[in-house]
Amino acid sequence: MLLSDIEVAQLLSVSRTTVWRWLKDIEGFPEPLKIGGATRWRRADVAQFVSNLATIDRQDDVEDYIKRVAE
Repeated sequence: MLLSDIEVAQLLSVSRTTVWRWLKDIEGFPEPLKIGGATRWRRADVAQFVSNLATIDRQDDVEDYIKRVAE
């Protein structure tokens, strides 16, 4: 299933702006596909990204990790 930036943002509980910032700033954030004039993410890629974050260090809060990586 393919997701728009709006759907990715809703899935991750962030804004569309944050999705685009993470794409630029966070290593490992899923790369979108360009289909015609549209940009879409594979749902499985987004789910894998979230899963990888959860397993990096179970003691770390995922939000804290994302903030550190994005700095």
